[in-house]
Amino acid sequence: MENKGKETDMLLFTAYFEYDGGTYISQVTAPDHNIAIQTWAEEFKLHRKKDYKSFFEKDFRKKLLKSVNFDVPVEIEGVSKCWCISLIYLDKPALIHLIQTFED
Repeated sequence: MENKGKETDMLLFTAYFEYDGGTYISQVTAPDHNIAIQTWAEEFKLHRKKDYKSFFEKDFRKKLLKSVNFDVPVEIEGVSKCWCISLIYLDKPALIHLIQTFED
């Protein structure tokens, strides 16, 4: 029987999102780093929480998704399983570092 599409094919990634003086850390599972960035952006919801709403700019989600759809993660030279992507459509400087994380 083929193992295609099973949970075992998924990898764990840790995203470090730097935005407007804050660092937000979360994890997603995906088959590769490109899909991990997309998944992370789609699942990021902190900007909707009452206590955090004022930290995020207007149309944040729309600009976030546009940024990750426009650009691709760049591998960090000399660092294994680590990528970076700038979120150029956000008004405030923003960066995501994505690291493929080993699961025990």
